[in-house]
Amino acid sequence: MKADSLAKSHADKNAKTFWSNVARVSCKKATAHVNRIGDCTGENEICDMWKDHFKTLYNSVPDYGARAACEHKCLLTVQDDNRRYTVSVYDVIDVVSKQSKGKSAGPNGLFMESFIYACPELFVHLS
Repeated sequence: MKADSLAKSHADKNAKTFWSNVARVSCKKATAHVNRIGDCTGENEICDMWKDHFKTLYNSVPDYGARAACEHKCLLTVQDDNRRYTVSVYDVIDVVSKQSKGKSAGPNGLFMESFIYACPELFVHLS
C-alpha cells in the first residue's frame, strides 16, 4: 500500500505529497552518513581510504616525464576564436575550492565533493 501511494503521488506530479509520503514511510532510524566501508570505520578512516585509493590510482603507471610535459602544457596559452586563455593547475584549484558542498550529483553522476577532496594530481589532469 505504501508503494502504491508513493507511485500515485509521483504519477500525479505532486512533489509535495510525494516527498511527504517518502518521509512518512522512510526509516527514521537510518543515518544519512556512511560510517563503515570495508575495514574502515568513521569519517577520517573512510576519507583516508579514498585518499590512498586515488593516490595509488594516479601513481599506478610510471609517467616517463609526462607530468612535467603536462604541467608545461598547462601553462601554455590556448588559442580559441582569436582569444587567448591560460588555465593553470592553480586556476583549477581556485575554482574547485569555491564550489558548494552538499548538492546533488551532476549529469555525470559525480558529486562536487569528489573534486573538492581530491588529491593534487586530479587538478593536473583537469587543467
